[in-house]
Amino acid sequence: MDSVAHSLLQYFRHYSTHFPDYFTFTPNMAKVFDSAVRDELMMKCILSAAASRLCCMQGTLTLHFAERAFASMQQSLRLLQIRINGDVPATAAPVEPLVDCVLYLAAVALYRGDEASAEIHVKAAVRLIELNG
Repeated sequence: MDSVAHSLLQYFRHYSTHFPDYFTFTPNMAKVFDSAVRDELMMKCILSAAASRLCCMQGTLTLHFAERAFASMQQSLRLLQIRINGDVPATAAPVEPLVDCVLYLAAVALYRGDEASAEIHVKAAVRLIELNG
C-alpha cells in the first residue's frame, strides 16, 4: 500500500464516523475495513470515496488525490461489473459488502455533484438487497 492509499484510508476511517447511515449497509466500520483488506473491490470503493470527498467536498485538489479518485472509481466500476456479472465465484463475497461498495460509489457521484449517477447506484443497491433478501 502506498502513502496516498494509506492517507486515504486514514481519512475514510475518520470521516466514516460521520458517514450517513443511509450510505452504508454495514454500520460496523471495523467489518468494512476487514472486508477491504481481503477484497480489492471494497478497497477501491473506499479509496474512491475518500479521494472524491477530499477533492470535491473539502477542496483538497492535490494531483495525488484527484488522480486516485479517478483511477479508483474506474477500477471500482470495472470490478463491480465483473462481480455482478458473475465472472467471480459466488463465494467471493456476500451481498452486504457488495451493497456497501455500490453505496460508496453513490457517495462518490454525490461528491462530484452527479445526482443522476448517484440515483442509479442507490437503485442498484436497493435491487441487490431485494434480490438477496
